[in-house]
Amino acid sequence: MRIYPVPVQSESEERVIGGYLTLRQFAYIALGVALGGGISFGALFFISIYIRLFIMVLFIISGLLLAFVVVDDVGLDKYLWHWFLWQKSKKEYFWEGRF
Repeated sequence: MRIYPVPVQSESEERVIGGYLTLRQFAYIALGVALGGGISFGALFFISIYIRLFIMVLFIISGLLLAFVVVDDVGLDKYLWHWFLWQKSKKEYFWEGRF
């Protein structure tokens, strides 16, 4: 039996949805569309059409931003999560050389 070396590409996510989208990107887009459409449809009789369209577009754009925007070579979702953890962490600041 012959053995062939298979290169492992662990630098980027595998694009499994049509060869263009990763599962993470697809999930963010689907979640944005589902939340935007669900809230817009749920408020069918309570809110005017313009406000419903604004809310729907807001959720869809936020899903697209989380899926495709890269900040400092990191996806926006991971960047925001790390920023949130950094904000929650305990920090000590030393001024004027006093400890």
